[in-house]
This record gives sequence, C-alpha cells and structure tokens, in this order.
Amino acid sequence: MNNPRNITKEFTRARLPQLAPPTSVREQRDPRTARLPKVPRALAKRLGYEVGLLLMTKFGGSLLSVPTSPTPAKGSVISRALGEAAARVMTELWGGESLEIPLGSKVKAADRRRAIIDHPGSHNEVAREFGVSRRWVRMVRAGNDALQAKEVA
Repeated sequence: MNNPRNITKEFTRARLPQLAPPTSVREQRDPRTARLPKVPRALAKRLGYEVGLLLMTKFGGSLLSVPTSPTPAKGSVISRALGEAAARVMTELWGGESLEIPLGSKVKAADRRRAIIDHPGSHNEVAREFGVSRRWVRMVRAGNDALQAKEVA
C-alpha cells in the first residue's frame, strides 16, 4: 500500500512551479564578476561568475586553443571541462584564437578570505576545514593591514 507521506511529497513536487533560469547573467549583476581578469570576465558576464572561475581553475596558466566550429564537438577539451554552453560562448567570442588563461590566484585568494570571514565556526574549526593555521584565520578575520599589504606585493 502507498505511504501517504510519499504521495504528499510527489503531489507537492508535481505542483511546484518550474522557474526558468534567467536569460542573461547580466540581469543578476554579480559584483564579483568585475574582479575577474579579462577572458574569464567575458565568459562570466554571459554564463555566471562560477564559470569564469572554473575556466581559471581548469586551464589557468596555460595556452588554450579555441575551436572555430560554432558548435564544438561534445568531446572537446573545453566542453568536457566547462560544459557545452561555455564551449559555444567561447567559440562565438574567440573561435580560432589561442588564449592565455590567467591563474586567477588573487581572485581565488579573495574568495577564500571571504569564506573564512563568513564561516560561522570557531578559529580552530575554520583552520581545520580550510587547511590553514589558527593564526592565519585570526589575522584574516581581524582584517590585518599587514596581511593585505603582503598579498598585494
């Protein structure tokens, strides 16, 4: 016999409206996108901050050849790493070009600092989770000016 709880869950799921994703990420206006280097920023403006960050994570520090085909093969390096939508956008913007993809270490460090500051745990918990020292967590959370000056250099 059917469990009434399962029937209720199925009914609720069936009745929930399906929201379409926004047509453009520009509508969302993610302020983090402005911090990205040029190539990842252009991709992030179309597909979101996370895609620009993923581009730097997967291909950072290397030369990436973008295919000229308007619909890149599903097995291409770019589509496997970033998805077909990102591959399509990249061929529209830079088809046939070779791109130097930056590492984005400053952006990643800023995101990590923000995550450390926003984490609700104690200094010890945060240090264990992020693989850093307790002292580093205290310095980041305190907004140490020497720390910021050291990272800029």
